[in-house]
Amino acid sequence: MRMGTRGTIAAVGALALCASLQGLDAQATRSYTWYAELAAIDQNAKTVTIKVQIRDGVTQYVGSYKPGDKLMLTWVPITGEADTVIYAPKYDVMKGIDEGFILPVEFVAADPRNHSLTVRAAAPPTVLQSLQTVQAGRWIKVVAPMRQPTDVAVLTSATPAAKPDLKPPAPPPAPAGPAAGRGRGRGGPPPAAGAPASGAGAAGTWAVSAQIAGNELPSECVFAVQDAKLTGTCSGQLGQGEVSGEVAGTSVKFRYTVSFSGMSLDLAYAGSLDAAGTTMLGTVTVFGMSGDFSATKK
Repeated sequence: MRMGTRGTIAAVGALALCASLQGLDAQATRSYTWYAELAAIDQNAKTVTIKVQIRDGVTQYVGSYKPGDKLMLTWVPITGEADTVIYAPKYDVMKGIDEGFILPVEFVAADPRNHSLTVRAAAPPTVLQSLQTVQAGRWIKVVAPMRQPTDVAVLTSATPAAKPDLKPPAPPPAPAGPAAGRGRGRGGPPPAAGAPASGAGAAGTWAVSAQIAGNELPSECVFAVQDAKLTGTCSGQLGQGEVSGEVAGTSVKFRYTVSFSGMSLDLAYAGSLDAAGTTMLGTVTVFGMSGDFSATKK
């Protein structure tokens, strides 16, 4: 399964490989934690075999892989940790992307019905030593560097763990009070006194620019507003989705889901209209990753 354009690869890099928005200390070693079920360790080959959870989209193509195929797992990041794989292409597809919530592995087997994938990864002696008394089927917690420069995995440490229950945080609330009209880190004037925008001003066609991990993700959204309900469609390089949302005064919230390369991506926006109802600023959240967005009415 191959991505067709450089822009598509950039989109995956922005949404699934994002690290800088996960609250990590920029001065510290960039690393993350992932969880999986231990299947086996091989002290001679210096490998660990694990069973990982996979999203619905991944189940659609992993059945075509053969044992020994080199893959690049891409995890769903939730505040620096991960327990589910959102994308598992062959390694060649991800050439040029060597940093993020990623892990180079070797395919062993797939169980799409149970949403699991068994893979093998290289492991240093310290990791193998820490896992030698762990029984197969037990969950393990592994720390890996964000940077994976080759097709051989780099692992830092591993310990037994309970089955994780990682949940993405709720979408951020729309800006309120004096800060209304300002996205994270963006300066923007609040609505002018005496000329408040109406939520009905959200109706129309909007050019939306979102930023995730420094990557621009443009889209075009067409909104209709009836009472306090917002409906419509948004389309961009990730695909097109049906919008549902609500408006209240200058506050606008909307979300939509797109199917991208076998992945289901839920994008949630929370923003505020300016006094004229022609621009919007706020935040966008995808799988726990947050960024800014701005929108201009056409």
